[in-house]
Amino acid sequence: MSKTSNTVVATPQQVAPAPAPEFSVPYNVTSKVKVSPYYTSFIDSYGLKYDEMVSYAEVPAAAAAPSYTAPAAPKAKKAKAKKALAPGSVKKRGILVLIVLVLMAVVLAVGALGYIGLEFTNDYVGIFKAADKDVYFHDPIFGAIEAWASDYVGKLGDSVYYDNYLSTIQTENIAIKISLYVLPAALVLIAIFAVIVVIKALMALFGKKPRKLGFLSLLTAIFGLFVAGCGVIWNNMGISEIINVFTMNAANVNAAYGLYALIGLPFIAAILSAFAYKKIK
Repeated sequence: MSKTSNTVVATPQQVAPAPAPEFSVPYNVTSKVKVSPYYTSFIDSYGLKYDEMVSYAEVPAAAAAPSYTAPAAPKAKKAKAKKALAPGSVKKRGILVLIVLVLMAVVLAVGALGYIGLEFTNDYVGIFKAADKDVYFHDPIFGAIEAWASDYVGKLGDSVYYDNYLSTIQTENIAIKISLYVLPAALVLIAIFAVIVVIKALMALFGKKPRKLGFLSLLTAIFGLFVAGCGVIWNNMGISEIINVFTMNAANVNAAYGLYALIGLPFIAAILSAFAYKKIK
């Protein structure tokens, strides 16, 4: 008689294996496969490491490590952006305003240098060459004052205009009589207009408000032509002699360099003044 074993052997159908923890089951490994204890130990330790990593990541950054702030880079200088002009506004051409200023200042210099009488400028600032003498800008003005206001004003200086014409000419020619009055008056107006244009040009150059320079510049040139015409009539010359006066081939009176300046420079200034300001469309 065989001994019956007291050990009861359970079949696989009778004992269901305990399910392995999710973190201990490797990828593609089912619960029916026996897993090495070494492998499960590795998975367990990895799970702990993962928990520590997650808890460390949740610590605020300021508490985890001191922050480092890089020094701010120096701010670059911003280039000044040109302000766009609105349609209808006026844009100034400063270089043209400056040229107008210089031209009219030269007109004043013709009068000032003639009065000062510097030796190296005397040959260039006369307005006429009459009676073999230079007639400077101030000469007819002083002569007229001496002739018509001698009771109120003393003699201001030598005057070729007074000595050779105002004090000696006896004529019934109305044109000559008018020229004797118009010539000094025209020179005074030229000086006044030139001063005004220079002041306005300075204000236009350093200011933003547009300044009208062309009209007075043109008037200065026109009165310069009056001076030339008076010089021609002053010597009882005919129209045919006008060209000879300007080419310095006349018998009695010739234009000097200063007369060209009184006519030409203001005329150029008047032309440039027309382009000194541009209207934005």
